[in-house]
Amino acid sequence: MKKLHNIKIEQKYAIAVENDRKTFEIRYNDRDYKEGDLIGFICPDFPIIEGQIFKIIYITDYEQKEGWVVFGIKELK
Repeated sequence: MKKLHNIKIEQKYAIAVENDRKTFEIRYNDRDYKEGDLIGFICPDFPIIEGQIFKIIYITDYEQKEGWVVFGIKELK
């Protein structure tokens, strides 16, 4: 079952996501992220990103520190 994860993001990264220049996240996997899960970003300094939903389309822990993952995201429109 897919989950919705609301996660904080810094303004500079939120802007890059909004402009389609950043299509991935590197996160500590304390939320058990899975392909198909949904991401909502929280950024008080760039509220335009809030309310947008992104889907995890790929996930890997290859060459990451223990417990960390990289996942690709795509905005749901």
